[in-house]
Amino acid sequence: MEHVRIFQTYHTGSAIRVFSPDEDWIQASKELEKKITKFASLKCNKPPNCFGQEIRSSYVLEQISKRKDVYLNRFPRGRRPSIRRFFLRPASEPIACSYAGEFRCSQHSLELVGDLASVLFGRKREVRSNKLTTRPRNGIVTEFPEPSKIKHLWEQRNCRDLLDYKSSLAWALNRYLDFLQIHLFKDGNGRTARSLLIFDMAYALRIELPYIPLGPFTYMYSPLVIRSYVEMMTTNDNKDFYWVMLNIINDSLEFSYRIQAGYV
Repeated sequence: MEHVRIFQTYHTGSAIRVFSPDEDWIQASKELEKKITKFASLKCNKPPNCFGQEIRSSYVLEQISKRKDVYLNRFPRGRRPSIRRFFLRPASEPIACSYAGEFRCSQHSLELVGDLASVLFGRKREVRSNKLTTRPRNGIVTEFPEPSKIKHLWEQRNCRDLLDYKSSLAWALNRYLDFLQIHLFKDGNGRTARSLLIFDMAYALRIELPYIPLGPFTYMYSPLVIRSYVEMMTTNDNKDFYWVMLNIINDSLEFSYRIQAGYV
């Protein structure tokens, strides 16, 4: 987690809030909840697509390029992602905005999520098979559940009760992690999961949708995200995942504030 700090000055020119695993998780998540609520309450004349393609084609990619060596060298040889492909991906925030009405309730059927994923990608999503869909990474093989078990795992996700969690973000992030582990579609799981996470944050915090660019910042934190996944698979410990996600959400909010203020 100490590597998080290499990203802390890339878009404000000065140090921003960095959440550390040395802190109390509940206190830190509640601090971020207040920030999300404050941002959602801001009235902005710009349409939601102000968090669209220009983010990927300008500021965020520029900063990734500046730190390309630091960013790319954290991936195993031969497994480095292409930054160029990020230019070609449409943003999910303005698309999800148009379909937000159906997703304000925290319980989503598989069919409804499939429709959302199809809208995000502009074509019908195909449910994956039970074959491995990723190559081994760092000696870890990712195994997905059998198709027959997906419905049960989905029900388990929807059975998470918000009242069982001291932090609303803890509830939302656990449901986000549930979806990633189900890995429902052959592709498009990440963007669909991030859209559902935004819907869940809005539901749990009783706020309007916080249109924040989680995609670009998740991509910037990819080495840390991957490391947290490996940690979960090898030790069943989710702690690193939670802290990485706190920083991704926080950085997305910081950038969104700057978008609204016209600084970017």
